[in-house]
Amino acid sequence: MGRQRNLVLALIGVCVLSAGIGSGITLLAQEGPAGARGPVGPEGPPGDSASSARYAAEEALAQIDDLESEMSDIESDLPYWGEAASVDEVIDLEGDIADVDGEVMVLDRKISELCTVLELIC
Repeated sequence: MGRQRNLVLALIGVCVLSAGIGSGITLLAQEGPAGARGPVGPEGPPGDSASSARYAAEEALAQIDDLESEMSDIESDLPYWGEAASVDEVIDLEGDIADVDGEVMVLDRKISELCTVLELIC
């Protein structure tokens, strides 16, 4: 009973991670309808904000790739239905899920920052 519970919890964790990544990508790609334009503000200082936004986008996409890779590793580490997982294996999987969950939160903050820089509705 205990191993099935742990397996189900690990599987739910992977599903939550997948949903988080999917939501983040959806928010990144989602664009709302154009609203009324306000007055033009003062011109900002010259800089490379477009290149820094491009760098941030590439970094976020690289992190998504890393998270997908980690998720695949976790899925491959899940024991088969007929086998019993050891306590150490379950603890390792729970730690991996917690690490990936923390990375998803960091990625969510970076996506929000990117949306702000690119002036997208997220």
